[in-house]
Amino acid sequence: MSVGRITLTDVSINLRIAVFNPGRVTAVIDRMDLWLTCKGERTARMNIGALTIQPGETKIADTVVDVPFSSLGMSLGGEDSAKPPCRIQGKAFVNLPSGEVSIPVTIGKD
Repeated sequence: MSVGRITLTDVSINLRIAVFNPGRVTAVIDRMDLWLTCKGERTARMNIGALTIQPGETKIADTVVDVPFSSLGMSLGGEDSAKPPCRIQGKAFVNLPSGEVSIPVTIGKD
């Protein structure tokens, strides 16, 4: 994770997400639609394009997310006393001969 740009209202964060294939066959993910969730609320949306991951392999997916300071409990005066729990969650989509299948994705915890 690295900070891209900072304004008075939000911050742009460059994320590198490791995606691991624990299976025995090549995983072909068409896309991932993800949300950064803080304090139980969807804060910012991010998308990751197609990935092909060999069995036992990890691929790194890069994405950028713009996060409003207000959603993190922060203001120009600084951070609120409690750190907000944040996580990434959403779905990975795979096309199979029988149709599109979505797989739940969660990174982090409350």
